[in-house]
Amino acid sequence: MTDWETIDFFSDESLVQDPYPYFDQLRSTCPVLPLPHRGVVAVTGYDDASEVYRDIDTFSSCNSVVGPFATFPVPLEGDDVSDIVDRYRDQLRMHEHMVTMDPPAHTRERALLMRLITPKRLKDNEAFMWRLADRQLVRHTLAEMARRTDVARTYVRAVITRVAAGEPLVTEVAMAKNTAVEACAYVVDRAVQLHGGYGYTRDAEVERHYRDSRLLGIGGGTTEIMNEIIAKRKGL
Repeated sequence: MTDWETIDFFSDESLVQDPYPYFDQLRSTCPVLPLPHRGVVAVTGYDDASEVYRDIDTFSSCNSVVGPFATFPVPLEGDDVSDIVDRYRDQLRMHEHMVTMDPPAHTRERALLMRLITPKRLKDNEAFMWRLADRQLVRHTLAEMARRTDVARTYVRAVITRVAAGEPLVTEVAMAKNTAVEACAYVVDRAVQLHGGYGYTRDAEVERHYRDSRLLGIGGGTTEIMNEIIAKRKGL
């Protein structure tokens, strides 16, 4: 591997496999080191990095997410660019994220967040989210059951209409049967699941539908025979 003076940390793919020799070179040279690419200063010492993060009067978090790839909209001139950063912050990417904010905005956002995310609120929110997830699970399952039923019904009726009009349909009839059988199998399976253990007992009506539906893929031509008819008619 080449040394830190020639390698570009942001584009050299050799670092993907093993970046540690590169990091060791940086640390052995200096814990705070200006790099030759993209105007970046590498801070490799823990204490030095902590000092940078805590020195809010000297360093800004405005590009903490996007790094050197997000150019500032105007030139940063002078020793103190605090006013320029504040004036054009809203033009930087992800400026609305708290991690890119500086005090006092960051302090206000953090205080508000800490008041919202208390142990009691987290516990209450968790219970609410579980209830919401349970309701959504049932609603989404019922929606999918309705969708498959409607698709099968629409297709079967369309085939029936064409057969009644005298069209010699064979492939479509086999497809219609398998489509209806598959939809029914899915619906009764999900219905039993939604009822839990009760859905598997003889006292539940859904249990009867679950047993009866199994015959549909056998009687009148098994699903496999229907697929064979479809395959042959399609020249497969």
